Amino acid sequence: MRVVVIGSGAAGLTTASTIRRYNKEMEIVVITKDKYIAYSPCAIPYVICNEIPSFEDIIMHTPEEYKKDRHIDVITESEVLDVDSENNKIIYKDKENNEIELTYDYLVLATGGSPFVPPIEGVDLKGVFKLRTIEDGMKIKEYAENSKSAIVAGAGAIGLETAYALKELGLDVIVVEMAPQILPRALDIDMAKIVMKYLEEDVGIKFIHEKCHTDIRVWSTEGKGLVNKELEDMGIACKIVPFRWPCRKVTLMKNIPNFIRHLRKEKPDIIHTHAYRDHFFSVILSKIFKIPEIFL
Repeated sequence: MRVVVIGSGAAGLTTASTIRRYNKEMEIVVITKDKYIAYSPCAIPYVICNEIPSFEDIIMHTPEEYKKDRHIDVITESEVLDVDSENNKIIYKDKENNEIELTYDYLVLATGGSPFVPPIEGVDLKGVFKLRTIEDGMKIKEYAENSKSAIVAGAGAIGLETAYALKELGLDVIVVEMAPQILPRALDIDMAKIVMKYLEEDVGIKFIHEKCHTDIRVWSTEGKGLVNKELEDMGIACKIVPFRWPCRKVTLMKNIPNFIRHLRKEKPDIIHTHAYRDHFFSVILSKIFKIPEIFL
């Protein structure tokens, strides 16, 4: 029996390891687009500013370790192109661009999210980055070493950590946020003001609030950076623009609730990690090992 897990984030790898704990014989295959797995994404900004010496220090396990210690095959730098649920098979493209067919008995969709890059003019220019993976962090760190200024789009936790990291490297940093406050999903506005005051006065980071993607655009990052149309005459100069707007969930279907109901009724061999934080593992175990959820 074979379980195929699409995605190597917390849900995907923990699912694979949990299945192995309950079943020592089942073949488990994890397929991921990422080159590096089992690392702490929250630590990436701390590597950028050299507080953590290297990106290798935040990687907890390698694909080779998963194979040796847990007998789990992790296929990296590969993308699933198609799921044939009628015949229980997938087609994926490996890092050599070969299209490979793989059958499954159970399929777990754990694709996670991807950073939302708003449709801003110029986001494809040199010096504009998203931040989600180790590879993204490596690119930002390398580019920042030859830069003097940066603008971070997004004032969430990782956006602020990235701004702080770039400031620690000696760059002039401006954070642009569409909400009227920083950390809009974590703090009330009165507490956010305290944090922002510290970042402005003690750290030296500047902020621009309530500027959505329709208000800004990117010029050439060699001289002009991410600017607000109202400030076009100023032409805020920067050389590096990391995007850290919220992640959006990546799925194979647009209507998640209907999709899940369809899977539960028609495709019990396909499991989606929509409920990972709540009762996901009880669903996994009850489906694969026939353990009633009431006992989990």
